[in-house]
Amino acid sequence: MNYTYTTNTLTFTNGQLTKFVSVPVIPVPGTNGLTDLLLQLSNPTGFATLGAPQSAKLYIIDSDAVNETPGMPDTTYSPFAGFNNTVYALTLQTNHQLLAGGDFTMANGVTRNRIARLNSDGTLDSEFSLPSSTWGASGSVRAIAMQADGRILVGGFFTNFNTVARGHVARLNQDGTLDNIFDPGAGADNPVYAVAQTFVNGVPKILAAGAFASINGTTFNGIGRMEDTGVPDTAFNPGGRGANATVYALALQPDGKIVIGGDFTTYNGLTNLNHLARLNPDGSADTNFNVGGFGASASVRAIAVRLDGKIIIGGLFTNVNGTTLNHLARLNPDGSLDASFTPGIGANDAVFALGIQTDSRIVVGGEFTFCSGVTRSRVTRLNPDGHGGSVHQLRRGRQ
Repeated sequence: MNYTYTTNTLTFTNGQLTKFVSVPVIPVPGTNGLTDLLLQLSNPTGFATLGAPQSAKLYIIDSDAVNETPGMPDTTYSPFAGFNNTVYALTLQTNHQLLAGGDFTMANGVTRNRIARLNSDGTLDSEFSLPSSTWGASGSVRAIAMQADGRILVGGFFTNFNTVARGHVARLNQDGTLDNIFDPGAGADNPVYAVAQTFVNGVPKILAAGAFASINGTTFNGIGRMEDTGVPDTAFNPGGRGANATVYALALQPDGKIVIGGDFTTYNGLTNLNHLARLNPDGSADTNFNVGGFGASASVRAIAVRLDGKIIIGGLFTNVNGTTLNHLARLNPDGSLDASFTPGIGANDAVFALGIQTDSRIVVGGEFTFCSGVTRSRVTRLNPDGHGGSVHQLRRGRQ
């Protein structure tokens, strides 16, 4: 495919927000896939001014190669897939089954208390959990993570799981039954918002973050670590004071360091760790992270670490390290701002979820209705540089 370079003069009346431009698209035999062209605004006249962004990429999709426009509903997915209340956590297994957790009590019309698993086609996995009023979690599930061995870590507001006492954190076998090997005793004394498996010298450990002050009587404050059996790991941040407020998000780096985000402004008494910090593998604060920075202006609720070590954050903030960045930002591995990430004016409301695709594009979810210069209702995808983009589908022989 190719296109004809076009220049137009756009005239806006008072209050007008959109204009249309025709760009002739030329199908070229033997070419398929995704093509892009640059759209750019310049040279405003009169009293007009240009906001941000002033340029964007328009992606052209050849429908002979791609049957569905990116972002459109997948018509092969079960039309019965759905839940009767809020979903807070999604985790994709390696076999493409999808674990979901939240406030729901039914999945695809079948009783499932706050956790369920869907097959790759969206149908309910009937072998996972049981359709029982007492099975599942007694309260909201807010976090799900897969262990390397396929077992499932769960955190949230619940106090029992599958009728067994579990204080806000539990582990399930692959079929959804409770893993009784993992016994955290009294568990966390307040909700858990994030869970993850880590390894220390090859030994598996369990991380939990949330609003708690202790796990089974051991003081941790916001983030703690357990042995693989659920026993508190007292070697994690020994004598430290932890975070001074809720930790909502955690992400592991390949070197075992832990990036955390939330409502806190100090960690182990260290100030200027506003809503974002990095911990060493032993739980102590990494004082080489974001040296001289001010952190985020408000709560960080989502963190994703790229393969190159750069860190994407989302949340309630409107600036990071003194730079205006609305609800989205990217940091260099040392915690400094990555100036090459330019999401324009960002999102117009909170970001609660981030996912990085294998092609480095970023899927974003939250309460926003506008993101990176484009109208997007609560979900969008950004290019690796932070720009949003429009998609046009081309069918052979017509535009």
